[in-house]
Amino acid sequence: MLNELMRAHLIDPQNIGTMESPDAVGQAGSVECGTLVTAQMKVRDGLIQDLKFLVYGPGQAIAACSFLSQYLQGKPLDEAARMTGRRVASLMGEIEKEMGCFKIVAAALGHCLENFISGPMGKLKPLEKLRDVSRERVAVAMSGGVDSSTAALILKEEGYDVIGLTMRLWEDGESDEGRMLNLKATDLDIEEDNYPEDRPRSCCSPLDIQDAKEVADKIGIPHYVINLADLFEQRVIRPFCDQYLEGMTPNPCLNCNRFIKLDILRRRAHWLGAYYLSTGHYVRVRSAEENGRFLVYRAEDSSKDQSCMFWSATQEQLCHFLSPLGDYTKERVRKLAERAYLPVADKMESQEICFISDNNYHRFLREKVGYCPRPGPIVDTEGKVIGTHQGLAFYTIGQRRGLGIGGPVPYYVVGIDTEKNLLIVGHWKDVYRRELIAEEVNFIPFDHLEGDLRVTAQVRYRGEEGEAIVRPVDESRVQVTFRRPIRAITPGQSVVFYQGDLLVGGGIISSFSGSGQAVV
Repeated sequence: MLNELMRAHLIDPQNIGTMESPDAVGQAGSVECGTLVTAQMKVRDGLIQDLKFLVYGPGQAIAACSFLSQYLQGKPLDEAARMTGRRVASLMGEIEKEMGCFKIVAAALGHCLENFISGPMGKLKPLEKLRDVSRERVAVAMSGGVDSSTAALILKEEGYDVIGLTMRLWEDGESDEGRMLNLKATDLDIEEDNYPEDRPRSCCSPLDIQDAKEVADKIGIPHYVINLADLFEQRVIRPFCDQYLEGMTPNPCLNCNRFIKLDILRRRAHWLGAYYLSTGHYVRVRSAEENGRFLVYRAEDSSKDQSCMFWSATQEQLCHFLSPLGDYTKERVRKLAERAYLPVADKMESQEICFISDNNYHRFLREKVGYCPRPGPIVDTEGKVIGTHQGLAFYTIGQRRGLGIGGPVPYYVVGIDTEKNLLIVGHWKDVYRRELIAEEVNFIPFDHLEGDLRVTAQVRYRGEEGEAIVRPVDESRVQVTFRRPIRAITPGQSVVFYQGDLLVGGGIISSFSGSGQAVV
């Protein structure tokens, strides 16, 4: 039996039809599945001025569209960003009947909202702010994992006006138009406690976007999806491919944090009225009373510390950043999520690069940039040819396995010469180096390095850390000399500088020198 509200909108549906010159359009479902919904929206001064739907499907879908078109009229975008199939059912008095068509209607509205704040394929619209910026409002970059979900929960409980932002970073083989025309199964069928063991362990996948929506609905905050696919391609994926082909080993997660989250996403959060951006990183950001600069410190949980991802952060970015997980352990974060019944409380952590879910870099390079491996000589440190490599992009400094050469003592990759197509190998002591040059350097407690600076320096994420002296070379480069040789200094990776728990800065390793035996 349909309730009175459903019957009223079914008998006399409102705002069903085509809108002239909408600001955004979003579509979900398909004719094949029996329900196809197109949402059309006009926005003025941050409020929904007009909302219409085109519907192919059952009467319940038509009634839901009619109801939403009236309910959301004149309301802020935040109200539309709260809509899920469950919420539509609740508002219409159909709490026990969360029909699939309600989810399709909510998904069409969500895609419409996404296209409004993103523009097609991540090309952000140069729009003015939708609302005044408030210091009480914080946007949490929700990846769909337990850390960012719990960060949103903590900030909500602390009294902030929290909104969730989830980035759509790639289309996973499907065009934007295809995504709009075909509602993904995850938009319809995912259950709160149903996480298959073989689901991709990456972040920002379509599954993760749905997880973030579920969490936002659970804790009662608006949730926006922003399509940054084009910008992610330009600032993260292309540099990753280019550097690999140049014989380097890049860190795409650093570029994502540096150029996408702390820059583009922060500015989009500002556009939505949020003074602050927050993430699920384990890091502590504090203001220094003596000079007003914002400083970065290691997290309380040393096993989860991610402060090294912030060496490139500017003062402008840090003053708008909140780090709620800096004083928490991972165990405590999971317990908070469990206590709040968040559907991702037991979700596994992402393990791979998000855009290479199977962790097969070589397949990705072949498919993405047409990389054709060019075999060449493997030489030892004396220049003697001792084997054949299968293509330089398949190797990284310090690698031991997969070289295809034997001997009484194991060989390791110690150098990559792309000009001569040589893979240089040596023994364990040859992997250790004393000096490196880093470029694109940035310092957090001060703007410029004026002279020698004693630090502990770390190469690679969670890599070995050692005492070192940092000397300026020019405005953007430094020389780092370690007291003891460090293993596997790798061009393309970051070198990060600390003084105790204080993050001093860092840069991108461009070259290394000074071999020597490690002290063990």
